[in-house]
Amino acid sequence: IYDRALRENRARHNEKVEIMREKWKKQMEEAAEENKQERNRYDYQMRKWDLDYQAAIEDAQRKHAMMVDRVERRNEEELDNYRAFHIAETKRVERQNTARREEAMKHYLEELVRIREENAAIRERKKHYEVFVDEIERENRRRED
Repeated sequence: IYDRALRENRARHNEKVEIMREKWKKQMEEAAEENKQERNRYDYQMRKWDLDYQAAIEDAQRKHAMMVDRVERRNEEELDNYRAFHIAETKRVERQNTARREEAMKHYLEELVRIREENAAIRERKKHYEVFVDEIERENRRRED
Protein backbone atom coordinates (compact mmCIF):
# COMPACT_ATOMS: atom_id res chain seq x y z
CA ILE A 1 0.00 0.00 0.00
CA TYR A 2 2.79 2.38 0.95
CA ASP A 3 4.73 1.68 -2.27
CA ARG A 4 1.62 2.10 -4.38
CA ALA A 5 0.79 5.43 -2.64
CA LEU A 6 4.40 6.51 -3.14
CA ARG A 7 4.26 5.62 -6.85
CA GLU A 8 0.97 7.45 -7.29
CA ASN A 9 2.30 10.46 -5.41
CA ARG A 10 5.48 10.41 -7.53
CA ALA A 11 3.39 10.07 -10.72
CA ARG A 12 1.20 13.05 -9.71
CA HIS A 13 4.34 15.01 -8.88
CA ASN A 14 5.94 14.14 -12.24
CA GLU A 15 2.72 15.20 -14.02
CA LYS A 16 2.77 18.53 -12.17
CA VAL A 17 6.47 19.00 -13.01
CA GLU A 18 5.76 18.22 -16.66
CA ILE A 19 2.85 20.68 -16.71
CA MET A 20 5.06 23.36 -15.11
CA ARG A 21 7.87 22.55 -17.55
CA GLU A 22 5.47 23.00 -20.49
CA LYS A 23 4.15 26.21 -18.95
CA TRP A 24 7.70 27.58 -18.45
CA LYS A 25 8.68 26.51 -21.96
CA LYS A 26 5.66 28.34 -23.36
CA GLN A 27 6.48 31.45 -21.26
CA MET A 28 10.10 31.36 -22.45
CA GLU A 29 8.97 31.11 -26.07
CA GLU A 30 6.55 34.01 -25.58
CA ALA A 31 9.31 36.07 -23.93
CA ALA A 32 11.70 35.23 -26.78
CA GLU A 33 9.06 36.33 -29.30
CA GLU A 34 8.45 39.55 -27.36
CA ASN A 35 12.21 40.19 -27.25
CA LYS A 36 12.45 39.58 -30.99
CA GLN A 37 9.58 41.98 -31.67
CA GLU A 38 11.09 44.57 -29.33
CA ARG A 39 14.48 44.20 -31.03
CA ASN A 40 12.81 44.64 -34.42
CA ARG A 41 11.02 47.78 -33.18
CA TYR A 42 14.30 49.08 -31.77
CA ASP A 43 16.18 48.34 -35.02
CA TYR A 44 13.43 50.02 -37.05
CA GLN A 45 13.50 53.09 -34.76
CA MET A 46 17.30 53.27 -34.92
CA ARG A 47 17.24 53.07 -38.74
CA LYS A 48 14.54 55.76 -38.81
CA TRP A 49 16.55 58.01 -36.49
CA ASP A 50 19.69 57.39 -38.53
CA LEU A 51 17.89 58.37 -41.75
CA ASP A 52 16.43 61.45 -40.06
CA TYR A 53 19.88 62.33 -38.71
CA GLN A 54 21.50 61.94 -42.14
CA ALA A 55 18.76 64.07 -43.72
CA ALA A 56 19.26 66.74 -41.05
CA ILE A 57 23.02 66.71 -41.63
CA GLU A 58 22.59 67.05 -45.39
CA ASP A 59 20.09 69.89 -44.92
CA ALA A 60 22.41 71.66 -42.48
CA GLN A 61 25.36 71.24 -44.86
CA ARG A 62 23.33 72.67 -47.74
CA LYS A 63 22.17 75.65 -45.63
CA HIS A 64 25.70 76.16 -44.36
CA ALA A 65 27.12 76.19 -47.89
CA MET A 66 24.54 78.78 -48.95
CA MET A 67 25.30 80.91 -45.91
CA VAL A 68 29.05 80.67 -46.48
CA ASP A 69 28.67 81.82 -50.08
CA ARG A 70 26.51 84.76 -49.01
CA VAL A 71 28.88 85.74 -46.19
CA GLU A 72 31.97 85.43 -48.41
CA ARG A 73 30.47 87.76 -51.00
CA ARG A 74 29.35 90.27 -48.37
CA ASN A 75 32.63 90.20 -46.41
CA GLU A 76 35.10 90.69 -49.27
CA GLU A 77 35.03 94.48 -48.85
CA GLU A 78 35.17 94.21 -45.06
CA LEU A 79 38.14 91.90 -45.42
CA ASP A 80 40.01 94.47 -47.51
CA ASN A 81 39.28 97.12 -44.85
CA TYR A 82 40.43 94.75 -42.14
CA ARG A 83 43.68 94.01 -43.99
CA ALA A 84 44.49 97.72 -44.18
CA PHE A 85 43.64 98.15 -40.48
CA HIS A 86 45.67 95.05 -39.59
CA ILE A 87 48.75 96.36 -41.40
CA ALA A 88 48.51 99.73 -39.63
CA GLU A 89 47.87 98.06 -36.24
CA THR A 90 50.78 95.66 -36.76
CA LYS A 91 53.15 98.56 -37.42
CA ARG A 92 51.88 100.40 -34.31
CA VAL A 93 52.29 97.30 -32.13
CA GLU A 94 55.77 96.63 -33.53
CA ARG A 95 56.84 100.18 -32.64
CA GLN A 96 55.34 99.78 -29.18
CA ASN A 97 57.02 96.38 -28.69
CA THR A 98 60.37 97.76 -29.83
CA ALA A 99 60.14 100.53 -27.24
CA ARG A 100 59.17 98.01 -24.56
CA ARG A 101 62.03 95.68 -25.53
CA GLU A 102 64.51 98.56 -25.36
CA GLU A 103 63.19 99.56 -21.92
CA ALA A 104 63.30 95.94 -20.72
CA MET A 105 66.85 95.53 -22.07
CA LYS A 106 67.90 98.70 -20.25
CA HIS A 107 66.50 97.34 -16.97
CA TYR A 108 68.06 93.94 -17.67
CA LEU A 109 71.50 95.49 -18.22
CA GLU A 110 71.17 97.63 -15.08
CA GLU A 111 70.22 94.52 -13.08
CA LEU A 112 73.10 92.59 -14.66
CA VAL A 113 75.58 95.30 -13.63
CA ARG A 114 74.13 95.33 -10.10
CA ILE A 115 74.40 91.54 -9.83
CA ARG A 116 78.00 91.59 -11.11
CA GLU A 117 78.88 94.25 -8.55
CA GLU A 118 77.25 92.15 -5.82
CA ASN A 119 79.17 89.08 -6.99
CA ALA A 120 82.43 91.04 -6.97
CA ALA A 121 81.69 92.21 -3.42
CA ILE A 122 80.88 88.63 -2.39
CA ARG A 123 84.11 87.35 -3.95
CA GLU A 124 86.03 90.07 -2.09
CA ARG A 125 84.39 89.08 1.21
CA LYS A 126 85.17 85.45 0.41
CA LYS A 127 88.87 86.31 -0.07
CA HIS A 128 88.93 88.10 3.29
CA TYR A 129 87.12 85.14 4.85
CA GLU A 130 89.60 82.67 3.32
CA VAL A 131 92.52 84.76 4.59
CA PHE A 132 90.89 84.88 8.02
CA VAL A 133 90.32 81.10 7.97
CA ASP A 134 93.92 80.50 6.86
CA GLU A 135 95.17 82.67 9.73
CA ILE A 136 93.02 80.75 12.22
CA GLU A 137 94.25 77.41 10.83
CA ARG A 138 97.89 78.55 11.04
CA GLU A 139 97.30 79.77 14.58
CA ASN A 140 95.68 76.42 15.52
CA ARG A 141 98.58 74.45 13.98
CA ARG A 142 101.10 76.65 15.79
CA ARG A 143 99.30 76.01 19.08
CA GLU A 144 99.19 72.27 18.41
CA ASP A 145 102.91 72.20 17.69
